[in-house]
Amino acid sequence: MLASRYTISVVYPRRGLPLPLELVNTQFALGGQLRDGMQTPGDLAEWLEANAAEFGDLCLPAPSEALLRRFQSLRAALRGIFGSRANDQQPPADALATLNTVLAAAPRFSRLDWDARGPRVRSIDLAEDPETPVLAAVARSALEVIGSGTEAKVGQCRAPGCLLFFLREARRKNWCSAACGNRARVARHYLRLHGKP
Repeated sequence: MLASRYTISVVYPRRGLPLPLELVNTQFALGGQLRDGMQTPGDLAEWLEANAAEFGDLCLPAPSEALLRRFQSLRAALRGIFGSRANDQQPPADALATLNTVLAAAPRFSRLDWDARGPRVRSIDLAEDPETPVLAAVARSALEVIGSGTEAKVGQCRAPGCLLFFLREARRKNWCSAACGNRARVARHYLRLHGKP
């Protein structure tokens, strides 16, 4: 278990979303204060462990300061892209460039293996280091989330003080959770009664 060697400083609000949304949601607000759930290699270890099932058969690398910076850079790019997508705007060019650089760093091909249990398709990443395939897995998942033709769309929570992203499956869903929806309704009610926030 990766996380056992590290002290975790902040726990982020895990929602069981696709990897790129889980990554951007490591920046969140708690009690009106901005929090960062990925400040140390230990935080990254905890995040990798919490989301290990989403990485399939990839070998998760040991977190380092360099890998942490790479994940933070990808997170900033994805936050810009998802924020633009949620608001029907063009994403920043530097965010797109960062995402595409991560995608290009780990060329991938599929391979068919066959054993006693039957056929199995594996994806092979041709990166020179063990870190790049993990980053590329998050980036590829972002492409699936952004480019999917389904009804699901990335949304950014509209509750006061919330920074989280979510998949908007219902047409009118504006909040990441029921708690945020309640907080937004209470804030609107207060505003109607008192005329100020």
